[in-house]
Amino acid sequence: MVTNRPFIKLNRNSSKLYEMLRKRSTSFSLLTLIALRSRRTNEINDGIEVGEALIGDYKEYGATQQIYRSDKKYLAKIGEITIRSTSKGTIAKLISNEMIFLY
Repeated sequence: MVTNRPFIKLNRNSSKLYEMLRKRSTSFSLLTLIALRSRRTNEINDGIEVGEALIGDYKEYGATQQIYRSDKKYLAKIGEITIRSTSKGTIAKLISNEMIFLY
C-alpha cells in the first residue's frame, strides 16, 4: 500500500542504532524527533536548510534539560548530527544515513 504520508527509514543492519535504542533510548527519541522535523525542501528562506531541524523543546520528547543536553552531545559525538546555535534556537542537522526521513 502506497501512502503520501512521510515516514522514517531505519538502517536495519545498524548496530549503532540498535545500541542507542537499547542503552540510550532518550537519544534515539531525540534523533527520531530531529528526523521527523527535518526540513525536506528549501521553500522557506528562514535560515534552516534541508536536513536541519529546530530543536530545544526537550519536554516534547519526555526529557529533562540535562538529558537533552547529554543527548545532543552524544548524538554529535557518534556522528549522527551536527548542532549550531542561532538567535532562533538550536538547529540540528542529520549527517548520518542510519536514519532517513522520507516523503
